[in-house]
Amino acid sequence: MLDRVKRNEIKRLQKALKSATAKGNLSEQSKLCNALGDKLAEFGLLSTALQYHFQDLEISERHGKPLDIAVAHRKVGEVYAELGEFPDAISHQEQYLKIVEDLADLLEQQRAHATLGRTYYTQLMSESEERVVVGLRKKSGQYYMSALKLTDTLGSERLS
Repeated sequence: MLDRVKRNEIKRLQKALKSATAKGNLSEQSKLCNALGDKLAEFGLLSTALQYHFQDLEISERHGKPLDIAVAHRKVGEVYAELGEFPDAISHQEQYLKIVEDLADLLEQQRAHATLGRTYYTQLMSESEERVVVGLRKKSGQYYMSALKLTDTLGSERLS
């Protein structure tokens, strides 16, 4: 059960979302759905958080901003991972990666690789079959190594 402060925080965001929806402000709706999803996930209300992140994804797709679509996929994937729904998590996170690769956004690519690495690692921690663990460990390591390489690239670009 949420305490009064957390309930009020959620109600404030929901009220702002209702206002943005009434005004037809898709950009603000997307931001508020994202914020609600994040807060609800933080408070442990994962199923409801997932609904808001899916709403953000739908709005972002209508709004047509590829980076917003990518981030919404990441958020959906992160909640699925928290729920232990790894195939769904990985599917959304791979969509996130594909979009940010198409955008040539190195920072978001680094984040996507790290997120996928963490998801595969989390999945392997819940797995007992050794053959599956070995495959998940390999994938997790590959994504983490890619994230590290991108971090080096980003660091080199900033120094230039």
